[in-house]
Amino acid sequence: MERQIKKDMDLLTEDLWEIILARLPLKSIITTPKLVCKVWKSIIESRCFRDLFQSLHQNSHSSSWSLMCRGCETEIMSHYGSDNWNLKHSLGSYISSFLTNKFENYNEARVVSYTDVGLILIHRVSNQSFYVANPVSRQCVEIVPLASQKEERFWILGIATRVVNAVVLGYKVVLLKPKFTFLRPSAVVASFPITYISKEFNNPISLKGSLHWLAHGSDYQDFVVSIDFYAIDSRSDRCRATPFPDLDKDMDLLTEDLWEIIFARLPLESIITTPKLVCKVWKSIIGSRCFRDLFQSLHQNSQSSSWSLMCRGCETEIMSHYGSDNWNLKHSLGSYISSFLTEKFENYNEARVVSYTDVGLILIHRVSNQSFYVANPVSRQCVEILPLASQKQERFWILGIATRVENGVVLGYKVVLLKPNFTFLIYSSETGLWSLNSASFPFTYISQEFNNPISLNGSLHWLAHGSNYQDFVVSIDFYAIDSRSDRCRATKFPDLDKVPKFIRTCTTSQGSLMYMNIFSIPKVDGNLEDKLCVWRLESWQWRLVSEISLDSIKTGFDYIPLGINPFDAKTVYLWSRKCLLSINLHNGDFVLHKDMERSSEGRILNSVDCPRDMKYILESNFASFVLPQWMYPFPSMVRRV
Repeated sequence: MERQIKKDMDLLTEDLWEIILARLPLKSIITTPKLVCKVWKSIIESRCFRDLFQSLHQNSHSSSWSLMCRGCETEIMSHYGSDNWNLKHSLGSYISSFLTNKFENYNEARVVSYTDVGLILIHRVSNQSFYVANPVSRQCVEIVPLASQKEERFWILGIATRVVNAVVLGYKVVLLKPKFTFLRPSAVVASFPITYISKEFNNPISLKGSLHWLAHGSDYQDFVVSIDFYAIDSRSDRCRATPFPDLDKDMDLLTEDLWEIIFARLPLESIITTPKLVCKVWKSIIGSRCFRDLFQSLHQNSQSSSWSLMCRGCETEIMSHYGSDNWNLKHSLGSYISSFLTEKFENYNEARVVSYTDVGLILIHRVSNQSFYVANPVSRQCVEILPLASQKQERFWILGIATRVENGVVLGYKVVLLKPNFTFLIYSSETGLWSLNSASFPFTYISQEFNNPISLNGSLHWLAHGSNYQDFVVSIDFYAIDSRSDRCRATKFPDLDKVPKFIRTCTTSQGSLMYMNIFSIPKVDGNLEDKLCVWRLESWQWRLVSEISLDSIKTGFDYIPLGINPFDAKTVYLWSRKCLLSINLHNGDFVLHKDMERSSEGRILNSVDCPRDMKYILESNFASFVLPQWMYPFPSMVRRV
């Protein structure tokens, strides 16, 4: 019987198991499948499964929560049931049963901190140890104290969590010693930006990597003290004191909170170009993490941003999407690039865009002095990078710009050049220096195409040709540790056994590398049928995500694949001699577009400037240029060399 069950289980692929498991409530997912087999455990821990689960449950806008009384486990109120977790009992009851099962003496352990990511912090008085736990999943980690902790007095502030894309990447248990030194676990001293009379350490709130608590100053002034325990220790804004908004009821001026609310309703283009020029207070407001979170919460229904498909080697814009999003642009990105180059350089032809990104940055090369510029053409932010003296005499390929992004914030970028001896010359925004680096290519190649790399998630990807007509995608992660064996990868295209209609090239969508092509496949009656096939690169394996027939296009197939919508992977675009065509990969429906058209939501699709010469398009390389849904000032450390 057991063999038969295992045999039946093996009939289902991992993709089918993903679909089945994604329909279970979260409580079942995190407690049961991991115990069954390693395959199930691997499935539910993958990012692909998490995205599938969230897409299936996207109508669930809330989760179980409770209001707890600090100092005991009394539950004041609770919400649960009919959400992603589908709990049968309140969170308070799960906490109570967890403590009863975990500790022989229920009274020796108490919950000292609650979070908004499902974790609680438990303090065991008898041996001064701590436990970080999820009372629903029963996951628990014991933290043994230092020997000195058993003898010293300290306040338990709580637990600060680091979360990226709804995934808890880390936590810090924070204790405060009487001399205002934090133990977390290394001793760190913080300077408080106010003079205070007393502080309330018995009721800190954990939120987004920070802890917040109440402090009382002179003249009856109350403050919220906030310390970001994931900020760099030397940052001046790591510790903040914010007065309560009702300290002066007769204030005629707007408070910072009200300015935040006003600014958050403006389009991004206005936010990043106007308030910073008015006063330091406004600049401080729009540069804060709190303001970014408020802006994104007000614009959470905007699922896309402005983007364009650009022709490499020139600034020709093949197609563009803009308007009615976070940026609310009145013109296409191509027009912003053109006007920026015209304003920035006296001789327009001496500067050309050599790399585009999906975070709003472009890389410009100035031929006359071999310098580079990293810029956002919409905000007009721009940083000049001067070349090394040797660069002016050497030959090199410009691969592009690799970016480091976390939570939508560009933390750094690297300009990457390749010398003929296959040594990389890399400029880092974090150091302001050029440096030499090398990588071992894991395959034998005949030639590589360095004129069309794609920048994605800190890596650059380009096409290489091997022997026996084998084509590869070469991928190098420029933010990986140099010694990592998987820093440089070569991935074979998935259709090497077929004859594609068009040259192989990649594009991007929703943070993934994509590949699409068209094949003529024999039908049962002997006739040929054109099929559009689309693959996504997942864990360095190509996964076929769509295969649809193109027979429904009755006019005869004379179309060239252009790219995929960066925010909607089910929409692909093709070009004919007459117009732009889009195809829905889910149902095969296609739409013939006008040169310029406006959707019911106010979004503009523009293909006016697309060349009508099919040969020109066939011989061109395209790149997606995408504005992010939030734009921070990008790093600008520059070392003049």
